[in-house]
Amino acid sequence: MNLIKSIARISVSAGVIAALALSNGVIAEPVQAEIVEIETFTPAKPMKKKNPRYPITAQRKRAEGWVVLNYMVDPNGVPYEIEATAHAGHPSFVDAAKKAAMGYRYEPAYFNGTPIHTGAATRISFRLAGDIVGARRKFSNSYRAFFDLLESGVDGQPLHDAMHDLKQLGISFLYEDAFVSIASVAYAERLGDYESAQASLSHALRYQQDFELFSAKRYTHLQAQLFSLQARAGNLADALHTWAAIEPRIKDLEEAEKLHQAVTKIKSLQAEGADFSATGTVSDHYRYSRKLLASAFSFADVDGDLAESKLYCDQGFLGFAIKPDVRYDVRNDYENCSLVVIGDPGTTFTITEHWSEVGRNT
Repeated sequence: MNLIKSIARISVSAGVIAALALSNGVIAEPVQAEIVEIETFTPAKPMKKKNPRYPITAQRKRAEGWVVLNYMVDPNGVPYEIEATAHAGHPSFVDAAKKAAMGYRYEPAYFNGTPIHTGAATRISFRLAGDIVGARRKFSNSYRAFFDLLESGVDGQPLHDAMHDLKQLGISFLYEDAFVSIASVAYAERLGDYESAQASLSHALRYQQDFELFSAKRYTHLQAQLFSLQARAGNLADALHTWAAIEPRIKDLEEAEKLHQAVTKIKSLQAEGADFSATGTVSDHYRYSRKLLASAFSFADVDGDLAESKLYCDQGFLGFAIKPDVRYDVRNDYENCSLVVIGDPGTTFTITEHWSEVGRNT
């Protein structure tokens, strides 16, 4: 059953510009500054990754799904401590994915020329051969019931219950997973949780290549919505990356002028060297990640446990323990840096990006 017509209209709000104007509030200067030196690191590279067998029970039920695995890779390139950190669909997919990962082989990671233990992750999709299966009737009904409540202006417990009911159905087909994510976007936006909304929308848009769920115009509109959410969440480098992909295609959108204004605001913050902050939350996958726009960063207001952080730049990699209220300055000749934070799921914190005295990213 096609659910395209049931997608609620998600518009780019002019509020993103106002949100950006407020996002450059500066946290009190940390008492200590550290220059982060990038070490020579080569991540593990997969050499053998055989697809898992499709579980017979899931195949008989015409079930689809996916599994995210996190594991370590030893200096010989062999995975160990394999854990399923997220999954959707038939429960048999987890065991099938783990069994497949046990046979993976990697070229090990190297640190300053020496093979080391390192973490790795992979996402395995279980998809039936042939045409798109579509959605179950009870899923379609629950999906529409959620959006009926949302569009009628209902808030609070009734809307929460409708979202809960939709998720409790689980997914039988990957097609359904895409639309659970679309519903999650709308729900998170209603709550003002732009971080969760942009993560859910990114997840949904990954299915476009597989299923062509959206028309070209609708897909561009949703990418514009992703830009808006990234900007509202304070993920400004990610927002500019999304903007680069959609800029040639947004001239026909009604919100084109608002998008241009938001981009101008981001680039103004960058040119002025204005610090900006965002609230981060560690996901169920035990991680939070963001591209860095500025060349320094700090953590504050940590509620929960953050184990470590990893900084990936074109020139190399560095792992370090997180110290709240410490400013980390990255040399400006290190480019295209991304920050990955490892911690307990649900841990929240404030991350502020600063413009280093050493120089600025461009």
